[in-house]
Amino acid sequence: MLRFSALFLAVFLLVPSAAFSADKSITAKAKAASAGEAAPRRLALVVGNSAYRYSGALANPARDAELMAKTLKGVGFQLVGGGAQTDLSYVSFNQAVEAFGDMLHEGDVALFYYSGHGLQVAGENYLVPVDADIKKEAEVRVKAVPVNLLFAKLDGIPKAVNIVILDACRNNPFARAFRSAGGGLASMNAPSGTLVAFSTAPGQVAEDGSGRNSAYTAALAKHIQEPGLLVEQVFKRVRSEVGNATKGTQIPWENTSLTGSFKFIDGDALELKKAALAKAGDAKKGELDALLKLEAQAKWQQEKEQAEIEKREADVARMDAEIAAMKTRLGAGTATGNDSLKNMLAMVQQKEAQAQKLEKLRQQREAEERQYQTEIKRLKTEAVNKRRAALEADIADYQQIVNSPYGKNMADVAWQSLIGKYSGTEGIDRGDTYTLRQAVVEGVSLAEVRELQRLRPLVGELVPVSGGCFQMGSNTSRDEQPVHEVCVDAFSMGKTEVTQGQWRQVMEHNPSYFSSCGDDCPVEKVSWDDTQVFIRKLNQQTGKNFRLPTEAEWEYAARSGGQNQTYAGVDSIDDLAWYVQNSGGKTHPVGQKAPNSLGLYDMSGNVWEWCSDWYDRNYYGQSPKNNPQGPASGSNRVYHGGSWGSEASFMRVTIRGNGGTGNRLFRLGFRLVLPPGQ
Repeated sequence: MLRFSALFLAVFLLVPSAAFSADKSITAKAKAASAGEAAPRRLALVVGNSAYRYSGALANPARDAELMAKTLKGVGFQLVGGGAQTDLSYVSFNQAVEAFGDMLHEGDVALFYYSGHGLQVAGENYLVPVDADIKKEAEVRVKAVPVNLLFAKLDGIPKAVNIVILDACRNNPFARAFRSAGGGLASMNAPSGTLVAFSTAPGQVAEDGSGRNSAYTAALAKHIQEPGLLVEQVFKRVRSEVGNATKGTQIPWENTSLTGSFKFIDGDALELKKAALAKAGDAKKGELDALLKLEAQAKWQQEKEQAEIEKREADVARMDAEIAAMKTRLGAGTATGNDSLKNMLAMVQQKEAQAQKLEKLRQQREAEERQYQTEIKRLKTEAVNKRRAALEADIADYQQIVNSPYGKNMADVAWQSLIGKYSGTEGIDRGDTYTLRQAVVEGVSLAEVRELQRLRPLVGELVPVSGGCFQMGSNTSRDEQPVHEVCVDAFSMGKTEVTQGQWRQVMEHNPSYFSSCGDDCPVEKVSWDDTQVFIRKLNQQTGKNFRLPTEAEWEYAARSGGQNQTYAGVDSIDDLAWYVQNSGGKTHPVGQKAPNSLGLYDMSGNVWEWCSDWYDRNYYGQSPKNNPQGPASGSNRVYHGGSWGSEASFMRVTIRGNGGTGNRLFRLGFRLVLPPGQ
């Protein structure tokens, strides 16, 4: 299949360094050229259309989009919809472009990538949705998405560096219906400050390639990840690689009006680590040193063991060849003196011994990797707990000062004294201890925290939950057995259940039975299916990847990070939860009862909360230890936490409810989870 060029439109600005923290990945991220510069968002919309209904399916576009989405995430981009958007219809394609444009603000870094069919009509380029059934040339304007729609969204955004890539099928699948079926895309005039990159020269046709990805996208994904390259250098290397790979038949092309400079990754990864260590305080420097040392030791050990494994594999392969040759000679009646029964037995025994050694080496490698990961997690958890304890003590002192009638006039200096103890907190508003905790305890950069603040009207506050292991379930009922060890990775969770106000902002209606309770009350009468529609729309609006918690994540968070707790917080049910004895037969505004130790409210009571897992009464007996996702299928979904209409016994964090995905009950709502880096 022939492919046409990647019209790669990405709006790129200089991006400062992301925060480097011991409790996040120690892989270096892109950073700004100048210290202290506020980090602009990197925003990308990645689209790949393969499953065309009327013009023939394409092999690579969806895979190309997945590769590009993964690559862009790795260099710090936030993706519209949380990942690659594949097989978009006309309506969903337009909605995605509209959402992308609406999310852009001054100083943002934006990138648009498209892979799929593309057409030019009268010198204007169009991107083809998977449901386009184009019978006449004139229909293109109403059944395909004009590239100029994208340009209109980008035009006028100050200080932007724009780049556009279409890596798409270049032959016109509707050519018979066209008066003039020119090949390839037309050259175009893009907004000022734009780099338009084609996978081949304008008007020319590019090969789709026989591999998993197109030659152009494969080369682009590779060179984007090279540190220190200006964007122009990236495309120059891509042009050289694609030209060599296609023996000169495909030469990528760019038009540019860029005035600023941009690098996907600014500097060498090791230098970034060294810079982070140099800027860190003594305590954090020790944490990073320990992690880097452990990483180096593990890498050396892995390389040594891998070399030994490869040697053993080569020995086994050599013996397989010798045995096969012996079998051939015996079968052909040309056996020699070396083909005796004893020699044959010796060869088999030797292979058996080598295979056993190889298996032992592999098992040893896996055990050491598990030990290494466990130690990494222990070091990170220990560091987080130390920072949290120190910060909470300082916050308590600050609050005692400002709450005293004799200390109110000292609020400003007390706050400055507090944040002066912690690097990277300059500029946090006075009294904003939520942002301070995110920056200090979780190592979240101020730019990321500000982004979360921007999202608060839609999602409320998010509470960071450090990963860890705990004993899940209880022996109280068969449905909660057996008690089993589970480990979950870090995530952020909604401080409260999703409210009616948040639901209305995203969905533009309120399904709640208790709608008179107000915008601060939890939304209810929403089915599991309804929550998925809400989350898809929310992710499209925010560019994040929110989801429901897994059952394991929910219980771990409800237990204040896996502690041995019966309820989600204190033991006094009346202080903790709205339930049948104190609710008055209705829901109540979120956050009025006591939180658990993580600062999460209403995880016991108010409304039951949907989880992502399918329900299986016997699942706990076969659950994997690490990040269990629940059964692969089922008829009901799990929910947890009890509600305003439940007895006290249903406030226990281990109680498991379940219901059909279409059930809408006035005691059932949900809360959100956001994975790290999303």
